[in-house]
Amino acid sequence: MNDLWNVLEIDGDTEKAQILFAQIEHYTLGSVEDNGTMKIFIDKESRDKVAMIINKLDYNSLHLTWNIIKNENWHLMWKKYFTPIIVNGAIEILPDWSYDNILHKDKVFIRPGMSFGTGHHETTYLMIESLIEYSGNRFSLLDLGSGSGILSIVGHKLGYRDIHAVEFDLECKNDFNFNLNINECTKNINITWTNALLLENFNFDLVIANIEKNIIKKIITNVKETSTRFIFSGLLKEDKEEMINHLSINNFSIQNINTRGEWIAINCKKNEN
Repeated sequence: MNDLWNVLEIDGDTEKAQILFAQIEHYTLGSVEDNGTMKIFIDKESRDKVAMIINKLDYNSLHLTWNIIKNENWHLMWKKYFTPIIVNGAIEILPDWSYDNILHKDKVFIRPGMSFGTGHHETTYLMIESLIEYSGNRFSLLDLGSGSGILSIVGHKLGYRDIHAVEFDLECKNDFNFNLNINECTKNINITWTNALLLENFNFDLVIANIEKNIIKKIITNVKETSTRFIFSGLLKEDKEEMINHLSINNFSIQNINTRGEWIAINCKKNEN
């Protein structure tokens, strides 16, 4: 675990800040908004890579500042930024310090940490909305790029069965296990620590993937014949046409595309030959 974390602070056009974040998100630990300033958290091993990407992009209208935060202050910092979230009146996301030792069917408790995934990001919100939409079907669920485990936990709370989570980043492991424990669903969610691109079995009723665009495109290419419904996010509005074309080439039909802020979620199925 690092003792220090780099913080990239971005001031200026909010929409451009979101787009910049999407370009470097794969190398970050997440972001928060603080009085109009976006703060992006990056470990020291990834700072040079992020700086290199930014230098190749044209974001002259944004003011960028690098700072450092001590790891020991991380959890306390989140007490400042974390606000509860209610999605469609069905699921409430709360921080772990609000836990009251009572199991609530409509409440999910999350420890804000290195893996983020607290429901504040638009893509996570879009995915929770999708899970709510199909919650009456008792679907089996595959959660690709599960991170903090929030979507798998929400799925359990909503009555999904045979829930499998897949995550490659072992940095998420402690937070994932903590979140399952506090929500009392360790026996209901199976986790595999592997690369989602290695998967061949997509035989679930619903597969969700809130991951970086290029990984999603490779997953789509890997999908063979299946009746599974897929919902993909981690995608910007500017990715929409590219993703529509890629899904069409790989014989997917799109049911709908939902939008929140600058982000989209695509609901689709593989066509039968």
